[in-house]
Amino acid sequence: MGSTQKWGIIGGIGMIVIQLIIYMGSFMDTSIGNVISIVNYLLLIGIIVMATLETRTAQGGFLNYGKAFVTGLLTSILAAVLIGVFMYLYLKFLDHHIINTIHDKIAIEMEKRDMPDNSREIALKYAKMATWPGSIALSTFFSISIIGLIFSLIIGAIVKREGPPTFLNANEPGMPAQI
Repeated sequence: MGSTQKWGIIGGIGMIVIQLIIYMGSFMDTSIGNVISIVNYLLLIGIIVMATLETRTAQGGFLNYGKAFVTGLLTSILAAVLIGVFMYLYLKFLDHHIINTIHDKIAIEMEKRDMPDNSREIALKYAKMATWPGSIALSTFFSISIIGLIFSLIIGAIVKREGPPTFLNANEPGMPAQI
C-alpha cells in the first residue's frame, strides 16, 4: 500500500471518528462542535504532510513540487471519499433524525423572517432538497477535496526537495546518437 492510500485511509477514519464525536455528543450547533470541526482541518493537514514526507523518503529524499502536490491531493480525495460515504450511510440509515432536526431549524428560521407563506414553502422545499443525505455527502466530499487541494498546493511547496539535475547519456541504448 502506498503512502497516498495509507494516509488517505487513516485520515478518512480519523474524520469519521471526529464526526461521530460531534453527532453522538450532540455538539452539532455548539462552539465545542466548531472547535472539534477544526480538528478535521488539522487532521487533513497532517495526513497530507505525512503522505508527502513518506513519498519523498521513498524516492531517496527528493520530491518535486508536482509529485508532492499530486500526493497530497490524492490523499485528501481518498479521505474525502471515505467521509462522504460514511456521511451518506450514517444520515440515510443510522441516524436520519439529524436531517429532521436540520429541517426543523430551517423552518423555525424561515418563520422568523416574516416571509409570505408561499415563499416560505418554496424556500423550505429547496432547503430540504439541499439537506438530503446524498447532497450532504457530496458537499462533504467536494469541500474536503477543495480544501485538500488548497492545503496540497501550500504543503507541496514546503515539502518539495528537488534532486540534483540529471543529464541524458546519448551513448545509452535507445538514445539518439549525438551529432
